[in-house]
Amino acid sequence: MQKNQNLLTNDESTILLKVAQTNAEKEAVYNFRYNVYVEEMDKHRIDADLNHKMISDLFDDWAINIYAEKSGKIVGVNRLNIAPANKFPKDIIQTLDLKRFIQLGGLEENENITLMTKLMVDKAFRNSPLLYLLMKKSYELFAEYDIQFGFGGCNLHLLRLYEQMGLHRYAENFIDGGYGLLFPIVMLADDVDHFRRVRSPLYRLARKRTNKNLDKVTWFHETFQNNSNIMNSQIISADALWDFLCRTLKASPTNILPILDGLSVEEAKIFVHSCGIIIQCQPNNLLTLQGEVSYSHTILLSGKLQSKTIIKPQKHYLPGDYFGANGLTEQNKHIEDIVAIAPSQILVLTGLGFQRFSNSNFEIAHKIVKNCRQISYHSPYKLTVNE
Repeated sequence: MQKNQNLLTNDESTILLKVAQTNAEKEAVYNFRYNVYVEEMDKHRIDADLNHKMISDLFDDWAINIYAEKSGKIVGVNRLNIAPANKFPKDIIQTLDLKRFIQLGGLEENENITLMTKLMVDKAFRNSPLLYLLMKKSYELFAEYDIQFGFGGCNLHLLRLYEQMGLHRYAENFIDGGYGLLFPIVMLADDVDHFRRVRSPLYRLARKRTNKNLDKVTWFHETFQNNSNIMNSQIISADALWDFLCRTLKASPTNILPILDGLSVEEAKIFVHSCGIIIQCQPNNLLTLQGEVSYSHTILLSGKLQSKTIIKPQKHYLPGDYFGANGLTEQNKHIEDIVAIAPSQILVLTGLGFQRFSNSNFEIAHKIVKNCRQISYHSPYKLTVNE
C-alpha cells in the first residue's frame, strides 16, 4: 500500500495524504476528531478522552486511519476497517443490515467488506476537494483489498454530499448515542453507471477498474433500490421534487414555507433541488439535540414531531413547520431535543449545499438569507455559535 501521496491544491502548498503508522500519528488523528466533534460540533455525549482531548475506540486497534496533512497540520481524516461482515460486532451487523446482504446472496461468507467511519474535514476545507481526495484514497484501497462494498453511517445534513459521491441510502436509520440520528450508506466499488449518473468524481476511477463484478451491482439494485421509496437527491429532477412537495404539503411550498417567502416558483424549485434532500424518519428517531450545532434548515412534510424540552405546554410540530436551529445560512445551536412520534418525511436544506448554491445564484441566495433572518427574529429561541 502506498502510504504517502502528494496532492497539489489550488495554492502553492500541498496536501499530503498519509496512513497513520506511529503512535504519535494515531494520537494526532484522535485529537483531530476531538477538535471537530466536541470543540466545533458540541457533541459532548461522545465517549471521549477529555483529559487528552482525543476520540478513539476499539476499532482503531485494527483500522487503516487515513489522514490529510497541510503545512504540518491535520485537515481531514477517514477510518477503514476491513473484515468479513460476520466478524463485525452484532450491533454493527444489525444497524447496517449486513445479515440481509449475507442471507440474500450479496456477500459470500468470508468476503471482506469495508466499514468507513470517522470521516471528517476541517471546517476551513469543507468547500474544497479535500473530501473527494480522502474518498479517492479510500476507494483505491477497495481495489487493493478486493472489496466490493463499503458501509457507513451518515448524519442527515451530509446525505446530499455522500449521494453526490455515489453512495446509496438503503436501510432504516438508527440512533447512535454519541452521534445522533444516522443513516446507513453503502458504496459499491463497481457501480460505474450510478457514478456516471450522479456525476460522482469517483466515476473516473471506477471506469478504469479491471475485472469488474457487475453481478454484485445488479444484485444490490434489484434487492435494495428498484422498489425503494428513497429519493436520491442526485437523481430526482427539480420538477419531480417540486411535484412531490406540492402533493405532500397539499399546497405550493411558496405559499406556506417561510424560507421560500418572496421567491417565484422557478426560483424556489432551483433552490430546493440544489440544497434539499427528502428523508424518512420513524417514531422515536431523535432529530435534534439541545446544544449541538445545526448545519441545515429542516421542515416537516408529513407526520408529527414532539419537543422533549418544551413540555409545558407540550410543543408539537406539524406538516409545514420548520424545526431546529438555522444551520443553512449561519451556525446556531439547537435549543430543543425534538423526536418523531409518527412516521415522518422531512425536507433537509443543507448549509453545505447552500454555500455552493450561493456562488452561482446570488439573487436567490440573498432572498433566502433575508428570510432566515426574519425566521430567526420571530423565533423566541436562538442560541448562536461563538465564532
